[in-house]
Amino acid sequence: MENEDFEKLLEEFVQKTKHSYELNDELADLLKSMNHILIKKHDYNIQLEAMTKSYHVNVSDDVVNFNVGGTFFSIYKSDLLKKIPKPFTNGNEVFGPNLFEGLLSGMVNVRYDKNNAIFINRDPKYFSYILNYLRMANTNEAFVYPSNSEDLTGLLKEAEYFKIEGLKQTEILNHFGDSLILNKKLAQELERICEFSSYDNWCMIYRGSLHGFSAKDFHQKCDGHDKTLTIVKTTQGYIFGGFTNLKWDSISYWQLDQGDFIDDFYNYYLVV
Repeated sequence: MENEDFEKLLEEFVQKTKHSYELNDELADLLKSMNHILIKKHDYNIQLEAMTKSYHVNVSDDVVNFNVGGTFFSIYKSDLLKKIPKPFTNGNEVFGPNLFEGLLSGMVNVRYDKNNAIFINRDPKYFSYILNYLRMANTNEAFVYPSNSEDLTGLLKEAEYFKIEGLKQTEILNHFGDSLILNKKLAQELERICEFSSYDNWCMIYRGSLHGFSAKDFHQKCDGHDKTLTIVKTTQGYIFGGFTNLKWDSISYWQLDQGDFIDDFYNYYLVV
């Protein structure tokens, strides 16, 4: 019985071997095609690895997941814990801790949802802006603020809640975005000096190049308005300005305002 089984197996082996000989050419072509595909895949993987390295992706970073009012977000822990330098300090001073640092350190009580995401009971509308600001901080990417004032106000309220001080300070550019005098650096310096609130809504009421440079032109537009900031640029390029809580008028010679100031924003000495 064993011999018969062996003979059958041997006969089957011989037949299949003969059949494989007939397929040698087809198998060779198939192997060549497979080898070509493997080579292309290898080259693709090398290119992909090089591209990944160029973007400085650190796959060892822990990913933090948030559930904000029912909407899910993810970000690297390293982005949440970034030390962001304050403007005009040459990197020697950084903004204070934000709420995320408290959450991740255990200093703030954390609630998790059923998916083990940190639950934050807030409207998620502006949360992606918050995360994008942290992602882009200390990079060459420019953070883009909302284009309308309502969303801008909403974002600043969220920045206040999450204690993102750098986001609030940078926003001063949007307060004076229509200025023909203040560039980014001067606007940030103005915020540092004046400590204006991020929630202040500024409105341009007078521009010399538009309304005229005479005293009459100025008072026609400014009289009756209080809490005004005036920025002046001379023909020699000096930039200075002042703030007053009092209303402008064309009658009084001068008034005393304990909360006003006048300062040079460009040349770093007091103008009186």
